[in-house]
Amino acid sequence: RNVVREWHRSREGAESSSARISSGNRITKAADDAASLGVAENLEAFERSNRMALKNANDGLSVVAVSEGAAHEVQGILKRLRELATQASSEALGKDERIYANTEWKAYEEEIERLARTTNFNGIRTSNGSNASMAIQVGARNTANDKIRIKMVDLRKNTVLGATGANPLANATLAQRALTRIDRAMDKLNKQMSTLGAAYNQLDSAVSSI
Repeated sequence: RNVVREWHRSREGAESSSARISSGNRITKAADDAASLGVAENLEAFERSNRMALKNANDGLSVVAVSEGAAHEVQGILKRLRELATQASSEALGKDERIYANTEWKAYEEEIERLARTTNFNGIRTSNGSNASMAIQVGARNTANDKIRIKMVDLRKNTVLGATGANPLANATLAQRALTRIDRAMDKLNKQMSTLGAAYNQLDSAVSSI
């Protein structure tokens, strides 16, 4: 019996050594080093979590890029609207030209609204006001330092321009009011885009440090 017992013990020892050699690890089960095994398991868990945090941070960069792209489009539209309002602010503008300018204005308003409704990342709407902000987990723990919050830009027409009415360029007085409205909208949008840029820089820094 003693011989058989010793044979089994020798065989288990050889298998354990073989397992350590083949895996490249000093510890393959708790019996090898009970204290160190717990440390090794925790380190592996954090390493895997950090890899996922890195993916999250890159997703966050994509969210900012998508939102910024839509905001840039709206910014371009606002510049064209300002041209139209400047044109319509002149009382020398003919009736037909004023109608054309007003029609173009309303078409651009519809495009702003379309961008707000359709801009998304992974099916999550980023520009229609349904999500004021988005928290990105960039660390392996549950602390404030492990999250970066992206403030979304609401691009809905009424948020950007307010209620403009059916004929915002119907006469020179209305067109001049539209100029003031657009200047406020552009200033607000520029500030919101600066906030997006700051979030991008934070996320980019997180990617470099994870």
